[in-house]
Amino acid sequence: MKIGSVSTTVEVIAAGVQLETTSTTVSTTIRNTSIQTLPYSSRDSLYFALLIPGAGSAGGDRYTTFNGLPNASLNITLDGINNNSQRFKSGGTSFFQFAPTRIDAMEEVTVATSGMGAESSGQGAMSIQMVTKRGTDRYRFRLLEQWHNEFLNAWPYTTKLASHYDKTTIKPKTRQNFALGSVGGPALHFIPFFKDKLFFFAYFEANPTPTTS
Repeated sequence: MKIGSVSTTVEVIAAGVQLETTSTTVSTTIRNTSIQTLPYSSRDSLYFALLIPGAGSAGGDRYTTFNGLPNASLNITLDGINNNSQRFKSGGTSFFQFAPTRIDAMEEVTVATSGMGAESSGQGAMSIQMVTKRGTDRYRFRLLEQWHNEFLNAWPYTTKLASHYDKTTIKPKTRQNFALGSVGGPALHFIPFFKDKLFFFAYFEANPTPTTS
């Protein structure tokens, strides 16, 4: 029996991008799976909108605009409900929300800059749409603690090179302790009428902050 020849076959399959025929909205969506894998010290999902192409900040994140549109044209919604702080929006600092949108409670963040539909309710020329998580047909829970302490922080490399660097210098105090938990699943599934129809999701987060005293 002779040894067969070695052969390699490469098969490339590509499908063309289908044209969106149900909406004229120009938008970009960041889903929770992407949010969880990105390094991020804060727990506020609003600032993930800064990753969208066209975002520009001048003088701080509170003054962020998209595609050069004025600040007052920005609208932030949470599950379709207006979440803008109108008090700050009138002053040009429109990148500010009223109800906090915590990372583990959000399913996705969508920034729409053109061709928005009726769900925008004429609130602005561009919008940031937040959607909270939903319960599924299986019970799921999550417990997490995010801990910050100055003992875990290293001195910057440039600081060590400085002539006035002193190893005995006390590091600036940085202490935070985020404790959170969530649970979701089917609700009243033991009743035939509600089976596969009714679900729940609950989220809790605490951030005790010590004072200087």
